[in-house]
Amino acid sequence: MVIALTLVPLFWMAGAATYSSVTERAAQATPVTATIESVGAADPTAMDATATVKWMRDGVPRTDTTVVPRGTEAGGTTTIWTGPNGTVVPVPPGPFERVLSAVMVATLGWGAAIGLLATAVAMLGQSVTRRHEQLWDREWDQASSENGWASH
Repeated sequence: MVIALTLVPLFWMAGAATYSSVTERAAQATPVTATIESVGAADPTAMDATATVKWMRDGVPRTDTTVVPRGTEAGGTTTIWTGPNGTVVPVPPGPFERVLSAVMVATLGWGAAIGLLATAVAMLGQSVTRRHEQLWDREWDQASSENGWASH
């Protein structure tokens, strides 16, 4: 139990580091309005389709692919997110997703550590029990031998 409680600050820091990392990546993403050049054929069951989009960055035309809602037509515009080097990046997570990812890292990490700790304690308990039973069996063997206390 003491080890489990001492792990709490470690996983709290892991969650805080995750939050900082995700927030930093989100801050580096820039929304850009892009023109949809073409839309690929979408799976009839899919909600999204792949589209080729074009936009300008520092006066240089850029082209890439992104995901757009199914039914989107060429010629329209869509908002894409670009990273520091100008490539298309996924939509950055909002505040709720950032907190959720940090909480998930902290709680799942701590839970996994507790699971490993509990497994180690259970294995140690089985080992001690097995050794105790072996000693007990040896004691009974000695007691029931010809010169043992149970033979008198």
